[in-house]
Amino acid sequence: MITVFIYNILAYIALETIYIVQDYMGLVIILSFLYGLTIIYLKAPVESPEKPLSFQQKKLLRKLSFLAVFFLFICQGLSYIYNKYELTNYAVSLIMLWQYLMLTSFGHKIMYFIDRFLLIILLKGR
Repeated sequence: MITVFIYNILAYIALETIYIVQDYMGLVIILSFLYGLTIIYLKAPVESPEKPLSFQQKKLLRKLSFLAVFFLFICQGLSYIYNKYELTNYAVSLIMLWQYLMLTSFGHKIMYFIDRFLLIILLKGR
């Protein structure tokens, strides 16, 4: 539920701010790609105490994460080169930056805060 909520907010932010970054879209795509590679290299995959990962699982998940980021970068790059889907590219970049942030301890704290905030709102409605 929180993810859908956040994605909609990021899509709206993209819609309202595209005019600011449209001249720098190539830079936005490249920087989000580089940030993604860095975070994945440092943090992926994220384990949970309930489901520890074996060495082979970690290795496979890390490779799949890198492949996903490269695939997305290639798709965004081609779209940028052919001047297609500028708003979608921007929204995808924002959403991917959010996903990368969620791999960090700061991202975990943000998610905890959002979860508690929404829980308070839901409990007040009862």
